[in-house]
Amino acid sequence: MKSYMVLLTLAIVVLTSAFGWFAWQFETRLSYIEPCALHGKLEWQNTRLAKLDRGDGFGEHIDAFAEDLKRGRKALLDNDISAATAALRRADREAQWLYENEERRQEEARRQEEARRQEEAHRLEEARRREEARREEARRQEEARHQEEARRQEEARRQEEARLKNLSSGDIVLDLPGGVKLALVKVEAGTFTMGARDGENDSDEKEHQVALTKDFYLGKTEVTQAQYKAVMGYDPSEFKGDDLPVEQVSWNDAMAFCKKLNDSSKAPSGWKFTLPTEAQWEYAARGGKKSRGCKYSGSNGLGEVAWYDGNSGNKTHPVASKKPNELGLYDMSGNVWEWCLDWYEEGYARDPEFLTGNSGSYRVIRGGGWFSSAGGCRSASRNYNAPGLCNSFLGFRVVLIKNK
Repeated sequence: MKSYMVLLTLAIVVLTSAFGWFAWQFETRLSYIEPCALHGKLEWQNTRLAKLDRGDGFGEHIDAFAEDLKRGRKALLDNDISAATAALRRADREAQWLYENEERRQEEARRQEEARRQEEAHRLEEARRREEARREEARRQEEARHQEEARRQEEARRQEEARLKNLSSGDIVLDLPGGVKLALVKVEAGTFTMGARDGENDSDEKEHQVALTKDFYLGKTEVTQAQYKAVMGYDPSEFKGDDLPVEQVSWNDAMAFCKKLNDSSKAPSGWKFTLPTEAQWEYAARGGKKSRGCKYSGSNGLGEVAWYDGNSGNKTHPVASKKPNELGLYDMSGNVWEWCLDWYEEGYARDPEFLTGNSGSYRVIRGGGWFSSAGGCRSASRNYNAPGLCNSFLGFRVVLIKNK
């Protein structure tokens, strides 16, 4: 029994010693593990701290979080586990608040970014639609332009057909701007004696045969002030009146008028407006194929067909207020002198239709004017002036001829 008690005592002592040893080991390990855990948590929170954004009012909370971490670190260095734990708990609470609000802020940022993207997509879609609308408008305008071009071509074709029909039917009437008309009379080709030996002729009026091989169309009257203004946009005349012949025009001005008519496509294809050659003018003044051989254009009595120094009162008069000649042309004698295409030569131009080889310093004028004597109004009478000269007795009429 005694030995049993001894063994029991020894067992108790051994167990007590072992328990104490284990308790010491646990306490030692625990005192080591807890600071390590706290240190690890401290480092983890420091990592989180570095990732936080101070924007949107988070700065104060971040500063508190950082301060708690600083206190926890100091407590660990002082081996004050309780203070370190308390500091880290406070840091945990601040971190929880910060991360919850950071998530909300990020969600708001995502929503804003999504809204921005949607707005940008909407803007791009609107821009695409506007561009499509612009292209559609451009396509529509291009189509309208093509239609207008087709309309113009069709209109030009119809007008060309009408002009050619007019050529075949006889006289022509041109439509000028402002409702103004310009009539031309068909003059058939033919042969005639140009010049005169009638006792009133000058030395340059040599009689000779001229053959005109092509029909032409000559202005029914001298170009009026209304017609000149409609084409050129102004009226240079000294004596004013829409139905008076335009005057104060040079040869250059008359050719510019013809060019304007050509540029406005008034002439049929293959034809052009210009001034009549001297031969064309005299042939028409004499009445062409219908000539009765009169001294003046249309009559042997000058007063019937002309305004000259014997009846004009020193001024021009409305065109077509005297009798016409055999072709229906007015004022080929008197009213205003008329510019011709040719340079003046005593021997006449070598080509009566196209002015080939002609040269000189002056341009021919024919027909006499309101201040001329009877002799100057004869159909054969010739005169000339510098092509740049303007005067109240100088006018013109146009001719429509075939191109060479």
